[in-house]
Formats: sequence, structure tokens, C-alpha cells
Amino acid sequence: MLQEECKVIRNNARTTQSDLEYKCEKLVKEKAALNDQLQEFQEAVNELQVQSQCQLEDKRQLSAVLSETQRNLSEAERKNLILENEVQELKKLRSEENDEWEKFQNDLLTSVRVANDFKTEAQQELQRMILENKSYRDRERQLKAEIDKLKGDDVKKEESQSRSRLSDKENIPKEMDLFKFPRKHRSTPRKSKETIDTLSSSSKSDKSKEKKPRTP
Repeated sequence: MLQEECKVIRNNARTTQSDLEYKCEKLVKEKAALNDQLQEFQEAVNELQVQSQCQLEDKRQLSAVLSETQRNLSEAERKNLILENEVQELKKLRSEENDEWEKFQNDLLTSVRVANDFKTEAQQELQRMILENKSYRDRERQLKAEIDKLKGDDVKKEESQSRSRLSDKENIPKEMDLFKFPRKHRSTPRKSKETIDTLSSSSKSDKSKEKKPRTP
């Protein structure tokens, strides 16, 4: 009985040992596998840490870039606002310049029209003055000719009167001498008297002509 029990215990012990050895090998394999996994996990963690560091560095760089971009964006927006204000000012200035240019063109056209009208009036006035000047010159020449003619007539009249007076002065003494002749010549004084009357009437007619007003 004891031997059988010992055999049973021994078999059980062997079975238990085999089981324990199997479990131990299994545990060793699992441990090795776990160690391998742990190593892989550690490597993965290290890689993730490296990646995290890289990502942190990238994040810092991106943050810096983002900050720079935001700053540039703000500067660009500020410049854009300034440019928009300048554009509005330029548009306003251009509109004012266009208005001033149109006003200048209108004023220039008005000035040109006024200048043309003034030129036309000046030309007409000049033409009228030329015609008037020509008319005045013609009238002046006509008046000069009439004056010269009147002067010539006056000179001729004066010469005629001078000759008439000289003739009268020469004839009167001769007539006066006729009264000194003898009686047999008494018939002659009648003719002398007629001659004196004729000369006297001629002298009066000349004087009346002198008193007659001159016609221009």
C-alpha cells in the first residue's frame, strides 16, 4: 500500500514537476516575449519621445512662423489699409483734377470763343477804321484840292484886281488930263466920263465879288 501510494505521489510529483517545468518554460518564453515587447515598446517610446521632441520643435517653429505670419499679416493689413486710404485719396484727387481739367477746358474754350469774338470784332473795327481812314484821306485830298483851287482862284482874283487897280490908276490921270484941253475938244470929256463910269462900275462889281462868301 505504501509503495503504491509512493508511486502515486511520485507520479503526481513528476506530473506536477512536468507541469511546473512546462509552465516555467512557458513563463520564460512569455517573459522573453514580454521583454521583447518591452524592448519594442521602449524603442517605440523613445521614438515617440524623439518624434515628440521633433514635433515640439516643429510646433515651436510653427508657432514662431505663425507669430511671424500673424505679425506680417497685421503689417500687411495695416499697409493694405494705408494703401486703401491712399487709393481713396488718389481717387478723390483724380476726381478733383478731372473736375478742374474739365473746368479748365471749359474756361479755355470760353476764352478761345471770347478771343475769337474779340479778334473778329477787332478785325471788323480795324476794317472799319481802315475804310474810315481811307475816306478821311480821300476827303482830305479833296479838301486840299478845293483849298488849292480856292487859293488859285484867290491868287487870280488878287492878280486881276491888282491889274485892274493899276489900270484904273493909269487911266484916271489920263482922263483928268482931258479936262485941260481947249474948248474945241469939249466933245472928248463925255467919252472920258463914260469911261470913268464904266471903270467905276467894274470896280464895284469886283468888290461885290470879293464880299461874296466862298463855297467849300
